[in-house]
Amino acid sequence: MRELTKKQKNLITRWVNEGKTKMPWESYLHYKIQTVQDLSPEQYAVLEGINDTEVLYQNVQRFISDIMARGQTWTKKILH
Repeated sequence: MRELTKKQKNLITRWVNEGKTKMPWESYLHYKIQTVQDLSPEQYAVLEGINDTEVLYQNVQRFISDIMARGQTWTKKILH
């Protein structure tokens, strides 16, 4: 399977949401993880262990970009 699994998506979503912050005077969120390069080697290894494909890097990058574009409301839907 070349696509991200539900387990991989849930992990990525959780990692992205764990690193978000918002300053009281700002109307937008700051995310610690904004690209696949922001993942630690250990986090990426976990994703590889679940389902390693030749396009994993691109799929993770695309999914993180989707989270950034859609914002917090979309990520809440995945986690619940």
